[in-house]
Amino acid sequence: MMQIIGVIAALVLGIIGGNGAVYAFNHIPAQWLCDYGEVPKEDKLQRQRINSRPWKALFSVLMVAGGVKLAADDFLFALPVMAAMWLLIIISIADAKYMIIPDQAVIALAVCSVGLVNYHSNPLDMLYGAFCGGGVMLLMTFLGRLISGKEAMGFGDVKLMAALGFITGLKGIITVIIGMSVISAMAFTVLIAMKKIKRTDSKPLGPYISAAAVIYMLVIWQI
Repeated sequence: MMQIIGVIAALVLGIIGGNGAVYAFNHIPAQWLCDYGEVPKEDKLQRQRINSRPWKALFSVLMVAGGVKLAADDFLFALPVMAAMWLLIIISIADAKYMIIPDQAVIALAVCSVGLVNYHSNPLDMLYGAFCGGGVMLLMTFLGRLISGKEAMGFGDVKLMAALGFITGLKGIITVIIGMSVISAMAFTVLIAMKKIKRTDSKPLGPYISAAAVIYMLVIWQI
């Protein structure tokens, strides 16, 4: 009976979350979408930053599918993971559209780890995961800048990976790093082949980090 209630709750929360992600992104303060000291431009001040269609439906499907799958096994695990998924949607949209990862969303993402403490063998594993995620991305940032002579990725990616490290732990964040590398490499290869981007173009990494994290949380974590 409790399992059925959990699945129904996840279904409802998924629909609300999917629709709410679009509303939230369209209404978050414009300053959240700016670099430090930057004055918001017109495209960030508008209240229709992304359209309701088809995004509300797509995000709702993602949230419902993920939430129901997890709730069928463990609703207490599903709740913080669904919250993390919702925040990753916001982060992905912001990075894809404005090349910015809001600090406020990253902080909220790290807070989600509180609900997952009991799903780690040791609380220190979460700290190790944060150091590993942030450290690896920081190293990649410096190496990219050294090799290319320009910023290869922003510090928003570093903070995002640190927050995900708190959530997934050491083993999890290593899996996310590998997954992100594979997914982004495949996507960039296709985009370059289709001449949508050039090799020298800067592209947001947040959506690929988010995709790898969601796959880990939904599919791999409890295997």
